[in-house]
Amino acid sequence: MLDNNMQEAQSGIIEHTEFDIHTMKLMIEFIHTGNYTVTVDDPQLTVTQPNAKTAATTIDEDEVAVLPIDIKEFSTPLRNALITYARAFGIANYYNIESMKTMAEQTFGSLLPYGWVAEHNVDALLDVLVEVCKVTTRGDEGIRRKSIDLTTHALQHLHNDNDAAFFLDFVHHEESAVRAFVFEVLHAAAGRLRAYHRDYTALSNRHEEQTLRYEKESTTREESDARNVKAVAKLRTQKDGELAELRAEHHAEIKRLCTPKDKVITKVQVEKDAEITALRTQKDREIARLRAEKDAEVNKLAGLKDQVLATVCAGKDSEMKKVCTTKDQAFAKLSAEIDAELARRAVEKDAQIEFHKNGFDRLAEREANGILASRGEIKLARADIKGLLHFIKSLRVS
Repeated sequence: MLDNNMQEAQSGIIEHTEFDIHTMKLMIEFIHTGNYTVTVDDPQLTVTQPNAKTAATTIDEDEVAVLPIDIKEFSTPLRNALITYARAFGIANYYNIESMKTMAEQTFGSLLPYGWVAEHNVDALLDVLVEVCKVTTRGDEGIRRKSIDLTTHALQHLHNDNDAAFFLDFVHHEESAVRAFVFEVLHAAAGRLRAYHRDYTALSNRHEEQTLRYEKESTTREESDARNVKAVAKLRTQKDGELAELRAEHHAEIKRLCTPKDKVITKVQVEKDAEITALRTQKDREIARLRAEKDAEVNKLAGLKDQVLATVCAGKDSEMKKVCTTKDQAFAKLSAEIDAELARRAVEKDAQIEFHKNGFDRLAEREANGILASRGEIKLARADIKGLLHFIKSLRVS
């Protein structure tokens, strides 16, 4: 353009009416550096900043937030940034600068809010959508498709007058490019509605099929349950009869095992008591005999003593005293020997009685061990019966 003999070459001025100077600066910066910086304090954006900190806010390509932005957090600086990226996309598309176009599209998509609440900055969102309509044409992809998806999503949330007011303002906007955009939004909404209808019809058909299949399965299951109930009742009756027979056999076996052992224990205890009584009687008789012999010996010695005393009394008093002393010593010695003999014989009799008693105790212990063994067998039989009862109960539960 500047190399030819054209007005721009003569005047040194290129007049560009499609885009503003701020957008031209972004393109020139990208051509020279491969990047561009978007600021939200450009006077041409006619932004009213809430405070000084917000006015100095700068959104760079390398600092774009990764997480999506909620519509409730949509602010005026974000509205300005989206408008700037839309214009950057428009001029890159106009001059076919693909790298700048891709960068603007990605950043625009990451800053576009999600959700819909009509009370939160919908005027700012309306400005962004109108700007997209200006810089794109019908059928374009990229930021126009993203904006159509956002508007279609919002169109699904018409709940009150505020929602309707937003769409009325958008449809009746004075910008002519908005009409084609609105047509695409309605076309997309109709496509979604048709898709929802197809999905709903398919879901309804699938639900009906599942309902019929469930009813059929329920009928089959009820019939199977009825058959199982009858089978369980029959099995329960059979097992109850078997259990009654086993209980009767168990009680008869216990009675049969316990009766002989009880008789043996009673017999052993009677024999043991009789033997102990006999031994005690024999011991008492032996003690009585020994005492009688001792008394007879004592009486004999006393008679001899009296005779000696009578003889000695007739003689010398001194000799009599001597003889009395000797006889007293002999009598004391004999009494001690007799007492020792009686004690020795009493110990022997006690040992004999203890020996016989221990013998009967061992015999009773052997018989008791036999009884305990029989009781162990009874316990094993009871354990087997309990296991069978548990098995029958499990069959009843199933």
